[in-house]
This record gives sequence, structure tokens and C-alpha cells, in this order.
Amino acid sequence: MESLYFVINNATPVRWKNLQGDVIGDITHVGPEVLVANVINRLFGAKTDQFETALAHTLSIPFIGGAQPFGEKHAKMESSYTDQVFSGASGVPGLFIGYYLAGVFRGENILRWTKWGVMDVIRVALSKILTRPIFTSLNKVLAKDNAIRVNYDLMQARFDIQGQQSNLNYK
Repeated sequence: MESLYFVINNATPVRWKNLQGDVIGDITHVGPEVLVANVINRLFGAKTDQFETALAHTLSIPFIGGAQPFGEKHAKMESSYTDQVFSGASGVPGLFIGYYLAGVFRGENILRWTKWGVMDVIRVALSKILTRPIFTSLNKVLAKDNAIRVNYDLMQARFDIQGQQSNLNYK
């Protein structure tokens, strides 16, 4: 029964034991991703709904660690840019799941994927991959005990736990 609790606890964007900490952690994780996604959408000339973007990034949190295709651990704030790019790429499948769930939440057919073209897939993947190195650039500005940095590293540790408990973990 305890393992069922842990699965349910990791499968929600906000966990109830640490409600305030998880809400703040989710905001520090989702906020920069939505900002970078909006900049990339403008660069590509795409008109997107910001609410749907924020919703998709929020709903992807429970799946980022469990759906990662490569990389055993997510990079912490002080990691190199190469590690950050690989960690960002590991979160792309989870983000696609988040966009699917956001579409279902907004009334799309549950048995169909949203109507996306190749450029939409590239925009979404690029925004997810580039957010981590951009956000890591703040590492030099933030103090070691800054709340943003601490919450960011806690979210990365949560993604690592999700990856270890995932059925996709082959080890």
C-alpha cells in the first residue's frame, strides 16, 4: 500500500504533504519554461494560447522523470551546459504528454492527438531543451541558498525519483 501512495504522490503536479513547497517549486519550474516557449513561439511566428502552454508544462511535471528516454539523472543548477541540454531533451516526452493532457482538459478527443505539424513539434521540443541552459545561466547570479535555486534542485531530485520508479527504467 505504501508503494501505491508513492506512485500517486509522484503522479500529481502538487503533492499534499508539502503543498506550499510544491506549488513554489512548480512555479519556479514552469515559469521560465513558459517564458522561453513564448519567445520561441514569437520567433517562429506561431500564435499559441499562453494558458494552454502553462497548463501543458504544469501537467508534464509528473511525467518528466518517468518518461525520460536517456540520462539517469537530471542536471542540477551548477552542472555544465551540455548536461543541461541533455536533461532538457529528456523532458521532451513528458512535455508532449502534458500537451496531450492539456488538449483533453480543454475538450479535445481523448483518442486523438492534437493537430500539430512538424514545426509545432520543433517549437515545443526546442523550448524545453533551451530553457535549462538559459535558466542555468542564472546560477552565477543566485546565491547558494536562494529559494529559486533550492526549489529548482528539489524539482530535479523529484524527476530523478520518478525516473527510478518508472517502468521505463531498464536497470
